[in-house]
Amino acid sequence: MLVLHALDWNNFMPTRCPVVGVQPMFSEGQLESIIESETRRARVLLKTAAEHLRSPGLDASTSVRERDPKMVILDCATEWRADLIVVGSHGRKGLAVIDLVKVSLLRRLPSRL
Repeated sequence: MLVLHALDWNNFMPTRCPVVGVQPMFSEGQLESIIESETRRARVLLKTAAEHLRSPGLDASTSVRERDPKMVILDCATEWRADLIVVGSHGRKGLAVIDLVKVSLLRRLPSRL
């Protein structure tokens, strides 16, 4: 079993076409700090989840990947030849985003899943 956390930095990155006179949301140093902090938090979250899964004897490994969550999930499902995908959220964007991710995933998943 793979416990996966996808980190999507699109909301933190400066726009591709910056507006003249508008400062970026974060400085380069702030952005590096955010990425480091969020990556650490993701690893802690996954470690806790894997420990819960291992306690009754399940085999669980973890992975933190940086990219669009839909693509990360699809890539991992293919790599692992997944029979089941469970999608969750840790509360930042709620169920609306989960539903969008699920719909997008369903459109892209191979029919064997």
